[in-house]
Amino acid sequence: MTNLLISLGIFFDSSFTPGMKIWLQERKSKDLLEGLLEFPGGKVEKEELLVDALIREIQEEVGVDISEKKVKYFKEYKYSYAEKSVSLNCFLIDSLEVNKEGIWLEVKNEKDLDNLKDKIPPANELIFKELFSKVHSLSVEDRNLVLWS
Repeated sequence: MTNLLISLGIFFDSSFTPGMKIWLQERKSKDLLEGLLEFPGGKVEKEELLVDALIREIQEEVGVDISEKKVKYFKEYKYSYAEKSVSLNCFLIDSLEVNKEGIWLEVKNEKDLDNLKDKIPPANELIFKELFSKVHSLSVEDRNLVLWS
């Protein structure tokens, strides 16, 4: 089974309360996940650091130059599909600038999370749930402390 190392960027609007607002793009590849909404990012190349892969992928997929100062490592998630396993290394991105097609998705409550199941890859469900549980009821100030400290 193939094991892929992935860096993902989460464009997170911390001023949106209650709940959360995250930027996603539609997957264009011709595979099982085609048409689903996902975080921008991609495979880490041989000898490449996770953060360098993230910066490269954000430039390629979103059309935005970000610096290492604008990102914070959030968490690694592992998920296995029938044909491959993925190690998703998630970074929060302190920017609301996006230059390519995508949507800002608002998640205000648990029902909104449940409604995402058919719209996002299964591996991303865990990311959404954990991020939502950390921030959904926090003020903007507290949310910034939790996410960016």
